[in-house]
Amino acid sequence: MRRAWLIVFLLIAHSALGQPVRQDRVDEASVARAAQSLRAAIFQAVREAGGDLDRQHVHLVLAFSTGHFNKDPLRAQAGRLLAWYLVRDTLVQGDLLSCLAWELSVWDHRRGQSRTVTVDVSGRDDPAKQNLQDLFPTTVQDGSMGGHDTERAIVGIVREIGNVPNAVMVLITNDAQSVAPRGYQTIGTDNPEYQQVLTQWRRLPQVSESGASQRIAFTIVTADGSRTERGLDIVTVTPVRFSGNTLATPRASLLQSQPARLHRRDAPIFDLASVLQRFALVLLGLLTLAVLVMAFARSRRVRIPKSLRFRIGTEFVPFGSAEEGETLCILAGREYKPSEDEKPKVISVMDGVSQKIATLYREHGKLVVQAEEAQLQSMDGVPADTQTVPLQPGKNHQVRFMVKTRPPAGPVQRKLFSVDICWDTHEEKEATPK
Repeated sequence: MRRAWLIVFLLIAHSALGQPVRQDRVDEASVARAAQSLRAAIFQAVREAGGDLDRQHVHLVLAFSTGHFNKDPLRAQAGRLLAWYLVRDTLVQGDLLSCLAWELSVWDHRRGQSRTVTVDVSGRDDPAKQNLQDLFPTTVQDGSMGGHDTERAIVGIVREIGNVPNAVMVLITNDAQSVAPRGYQTIGTDNPEYQQVLTQWRRLPQVSESGASQRIAFTIVTADGSRTERGLDIVTVTPVRFSGNTLATPRASLLQSQPARLHRRDAPIFDLASVLQRFALVLLGLLTLAVLVMAFARSRRVRIPKSLRFRIGTEFVPFGSAEEGETLCILAGREYKPSEDEKPKVISVMDGVSQKIATLYREHGKLVVQAEEAQLQSMDGVPADTQTVPLQPGKNHQVRFMVKTRPPAGPVQRKLFSVDICWDTHEEKEATPK
């Protein structure tokens, strides 16, 4: 009987190797369409500035607002995908590409490495072009307070690149309107330094109340197959008068060039690399199958009781009966006022604080703590180098946070406090199945 079950499982596992776990994802086709619309708007803006990207080199400056990356990773992914399609379909050999990150100001996401490169490939489909994505930011700024200052970012970008006559700035953000965290003041559109920038640069007219030059729509496909429309704000800035070196060949022709390949008569009869690649794929499949078998065996021995719950202070929160990905509760200060559509339980953990401190949710059978408007300092006394930590159910933990507050009078204060997460169940542990 056990052998029959194992055979059935192996067949299911073999089929599952090609069936990834369903989860929310960005619809790439919708982003590709958005990139074409953005590309057309950029070409038109350059024409209005007296240039012609069909026949002139360009210095494309992509600036990513990163403050929302942790809280909205799908929108961050869509922004990077939009940037990649724009680079792939626009830049040719000899163009320049700069990739910058900004929140309350421009910050160095490359840690001292160059953020500007000269493009050395032309073809739209040249695999080497994909390496340009390495310049894109993927994380928030260290110690991020959230929010962003769009006008300050434009000033910072000009400081970085100078008044380059063939540069086009494309700022990609979740909201073009500057958003300041508590205790911070944005510079505003009437700032003298920002106004000085606008004497040599033109920010395209806004098409929304947020100040976006263009609103980009894309689609999220949820795990259940339904589709949801999301958006990104684009702020485009060009020189008042565009001037770039002339291309020897029209841009469209350069983009159609193909990467060099071996002709059939030059191809070796025995392709060792291909054989090794196939062997590696077979070996990977066998290893994956072995891992699945061991995981199945382990899951038969270790199960999370439906009655398992955790306690924070005097508040109990069910865990064993929760679904994967479900938000279980929110930790907040006692002065925090939840929004009307906020459904998870809010647990107050500190006096004199109005911020949302952390969100707790279930993922892959673990309790995940994700810091929000606080900074995660340590877990069980070990310093944290990330703002998201998974906790093993059934094991008590102590998580330490730091939150910044501003009293009615006086400077910003930093408060440290700890949250104990304890586990219990009212039922006996389930018997190990035979």
